[in-house]
Amino acid sequence: MLKNIWACIKSHKISSFIIILLSVSLLCIYIYLPSLRSLIVTNFLNVTIICMLSSYLFKTIISNYVAQKFEKYRSQIKLEESRYNQKWLIKKDACLKALDISNRIYTHRFPIQGIGPEDVSSAETRNCFNILSASLDGGEVFNIFQKIAFDTGWKGDLIIDLRNAVRKELFGQEVEIEKDREKAFLGAFSWEIKG
Repeated sequence: MLKNIWACIKSHKISSFIIILLSVSLLCIYIYLPSLRSLIVTNFLNVTIICMLSSYLFKTIISNYVAQKFEKYRSQIKLEESRYNQKWLIKKDACLKALDISNRIYTHRFPIQGIGPEDVSSAETRNCFNILSASLDGGEVFNIFQKIAFDTGWKGDLIIDLRNAVRKELFGQEVEIEKDREKAFLGAFSWEIKG
């Protein structure tokens, strides 16, 4: 019996220890004081029933409370995850659109004989600027795209900086994959050039 009490103390089951201590105390009183036997039995049963009910109610209330809180936090996490995914998709589409528009702007700035420039509208470019400014976390993609759209004194290799900025914005990669700045923009293949 002492081993059980010691095991309860070691495992930090204080409530079990208290019940065991009460049981031992009542057992000792029951044995050594026969006049209090009926009182002890009645009180022991009352205490046992109260402890069992309290334990059950406590576990039920606590488990329901924890379950409700867990469900609330789980739904909040799902909502935030959904918002993040939606924002990322909007940001991805805007970045790819900025790359596409930049390529079409390049066909106007660096015309190739025999190939006409690709269509690019100011309305489409404004829309891309709006979506970029609303969805980007950093300003690097926006600033480089703005430089491509408005400044005329840049070289064609600025598209590499835009690609790297898009890669960094979408995937967090700061590794420059493109090293050759001389071959940054593909205007046309030789077989496409007419005349």
